[in-house]
Amino acid sequence: MGIESQEDLDDSFVSKYQELREKGYFQIARNIEEWAQYVTDKQSRFYEKKSLRLAGYCKTLKKDKVFLKIESTGEVLKWSTNGKKYRQYANKTKEVGNVYDIHGFDIDFASIYIGKDIYLDETEKCIKVNKDNSFDTAAKKGVDQIDEFVKNAYYILLTRAVYGQMVYVEDDKLREFLLKIFSADKN
Repeated sequence: MGIESQEDLDDSFVSKYQELREKGYFQIARNIEEWAQYVTDKQSRFYEKKSLRLAGYCKTLKKDKVFLKIESTGEVLKWSTNGKKYRQYANKTKEVGNVYDIHGFDIDFASIYIGKDIYLDETEKCIKVNKDNSFDTAAKKGVDQIDEFVKNAYYILLTRAVYGQMVYVEDDKLREFLLKIFSADKN
């Protein structure tokens, strides 16, 4: 996702990710339900595999630990607050981990949630960081420019899955842009 300029969106970039999509490895979720269901499906189909939901620090950690409520199903996903327990998959279907929970660990399947801390700048045709929508307090302490830190956190999340991943992008413009490139329809 390190799209820094229009030049980065050349044919080799697109073909690399389309090849991954065609192999069933890389998918862009059209909606939040599809993103949430991906891990549920992988957990039931490949119960011996490790399948988790991950997100950048794009939402605050509240007292109730709720990351997201999926309105259509009523399912409530909560932030992981114990990295070791999370990695042991003790509560795998209802928790969302972060970069600190998973850094240095590989998993089989992942659903990655990209929040509004990353967005598409349509004028410059590149991905930018909105630091006001990043809630990683550790990164904000003493760091003037957190752009690279936020992008690196997503890079880590996007490189954890071994067999496949489903990515949901909260920013509508960026999601639609990526869906055009990585259409679910195989041509």
